[in-house]
Amino acid sequence: MSQVGENIRKYHNTARFMLGNLNNFKYNQLVEYEELDLIDKYMLHETYNFGKNTKIFYDEYAFNKVVQALNNLSNVLLSAFYFDIVKDRLYADHITSQSRRNVLTVLYHISNIYTISLSPIVPYLAEEIYDNYKNIRHKENDSVFKLGWYDLDEKWNNQLLQQEWNTLKHLRSELNQLLEVARKDKFIKSSLEGNVELYVNSSELLHLLQNHDLKSIFINNLFIFGND
Repeated sequence: MSQVGENIRKYHNTARFMLGNLNNFKYNQLVEYEELDLIDKYMLHETYNFGKNTKIFYDEYAFNKVVQALNNLSNVLLSAFYFDIVKDRLYADHITSQSRRNVLTVLYHISNIYTISLSPIVPYLAEEIYDNYKNIRHKENDSVFKLGWYDLDEKWNNQLLQQEWNTLKHLRSELNQLLEVARKDKFIKSSLEGNVELYVNSSELLHLLQNHDLKSIFINNLFIFGND
């Protein structure tokens, strides 16, 4: 029972982060997919996978797999990854800037799929979440249970981005571990103080790194050196 309570608390906190930032956001402010940043497109790809798998799990009455998918989305993909990376854009960029609207567009889509996915197993929480964001939807209903199931945009399914971000997330994890060792050994006080030099001997990897906003991904000073 304690694990169930912890899961629900995490779902609540995940939704609260999204709803807090979506406050005053309107449906007509959504950004087109093609204009989103690469990390935002990647997060929609992960949301697509989550939504597709969750529907399969419900159809198979595999509720334990639904919970696992919700926990992975909440803890791994959102809290420890996407939320951590986009905080600067949410809190430091101008309130009407496209960079911020890009993030809010993603949070809007995730909130919809997240809430509907929660509704069969934690209906009261799903209703509470929906009640706090139904006014920003293009078509408002008085209950999450009147929405029907969600539709997934096939444009979100981007296998190339998946491959790129598998590499970037692996690199991010390795760098974070190194910075944690440096912090424990008192070379730095926090990972934000870390200056990392990365030597790349693969032109393909170098091109990949140059194509992404590394400052936001790694949240420290990362200097890339290649053979080219």
